Amino acid sequence: MKKLPKILVAVLLVLTLLFSVLACAEKPTTTPKEGPAGETYNLVFTVHSGPQTSYAQALNEWAADLKEKSNGRLIIDIYYGGTIAAAPDAVEFVQQGGADITWNTVSLNASKFSRINVLSLYGEQLTSAPLATYVYKNLYKKSPAISSEFDALGLKVLGLHCLTPSLLAGTGKKLETLADFKGVSIMSISKTCISVLDAFGAAVIGVTPGDLYENYSKNVVSASLLDGSLYVSTKLYEHIKYLNTYNYNTALCFIVMNQKKYNSLPADLQKLLDSGFDTLSEKSALYANDEFKGFIDGTVKDKGIESYNASPEVIAAIEAELDRIIKAPWIESCKAAGYDPDEIQALVAKLIEEGRAQYGSEYDWFE
Repeated sequence: MKKLPKILVAVLLVLTLLFSVLACAEKPTTTPKEGPAGETYNLVFTVHSGPQTSYAQALNEWAADLKEKSNGRLIIDIYYGGTIAAAPDAVEFVQQGGADITWNTVSLNASKFSRINVLSLYGEQLTSAPLATYVYKNLYKKSPAISSEFDALGLKVLGLHCLTPSLLAGTGKKLETLADFKGVSIMSISKTCISVLDAFGAAVIGVTPGDLYENYSKNVVSASLLDGSLYVSTKLYEHIKYLNTYNYNTALCFIVMNQKKYNSLPADLQKLLDSGFDTLSEKSALYANDEFKGFIDGTVKDKGIESYNASPEVIAAIEAELDRIIKAPWIESCKAAGYDPDEIQALVAKLIEEGRAQYGSEYDWFE
C-alpha cells in the first residue's frame, strides 16, 4: 500500500482540526420573526355612521395609535357613512370577509345577541356612558354567557362601549300619556325602541341616520326616539321643540373583527390590538358623554327646547314591554345555553355598584 505524500497528510490534518473547532463552536441563536420584516397589514373598517360623530374621534385616534405603535405595519382604513356596508348588513359582511372590522350596535343585530341585551333592562340605572361602558365591558370579560355570543359568530371583540340615552323628542306636542302616542308618526333606528313604540300604537318609521334630518324637514314625522348623540351629530336640535328625559334604552356598541383575519396576523400585532381594548372602549364612551352633556347643558337651553319627564303610566308600559321583548327571551336563552340568569343579574348589579363608585355622578347625563 502506497503512503500518502507528507504534504497531503499535513493538509488533511489541518482541515480535520479546523472542522473539529467549527463543530465545537457554539451555534448562534436566532429569534423567530413575528412576520415578514416590514410587511404592512391593511385592515378595512366599515362604519355605517358618519365621521362627525363623537365616537368617530375615538376610532380615528385608535387607528392612528396602532399605526404609530406598529411602526406603520398595521394600517386601519376606516370607511364611514356605510359606503362599504349598510348598518343591518355590516356584521354579516365582516363574518363573510367582505370587510375586516365593523362598528355596530347590539340592537341592530338583536337576532344574533339574545343574552348581551340584558343591559337594555337597566336603562334608568345606567346614568352615564362611562358607567354603562364599565358595566358592559366587564360583563363581557367576566361572563362566558356574554362573550360566547361573539365567539359563536366568529367575531373577535376589539372594543365595547355604550352611547347616550335613547330619548323621545318631537316638534308637535309632548307625549305624556299612552293615549298621546296613538297614531303619531315617530322615527327610530333601534329595534328595541321600535318594538316599544309599536306596542304604544304609534305609527313607527324605521330609518337610518341619513334619513333623520330630511324626515323632520319634510314633516314626514313629528317625533323621534333616538340615541341622544344623534340629536347632536345630525343637528336635529334645529327642529325639535320637546325632549323627554327618560332613557328608553342605552345603545350597546361593539367594534369587532373577523376572527380568522385576526388569527392570520403576526402575534405582535394581535397583542397590539388586544392591548387597546380598554382605552378604545373608554374613550368612545367619554367622548360621546361629553358631547351629549354639552348638548343638554348648552344647546337645549339655548334653543329653548323644553325638557319633560315621562309619566308613571308611560314608564310602567315601557318596562312591561321590555320585560316581554327582552327579559323573557333572555332568561330562556340563558337557561337553554346552561347559564344561570340570576347569577348574571347579580353580576350586573355588582358592576353597576362598582361603576357608580368609580364615576360617581360627575358624568351623569341629567343632574
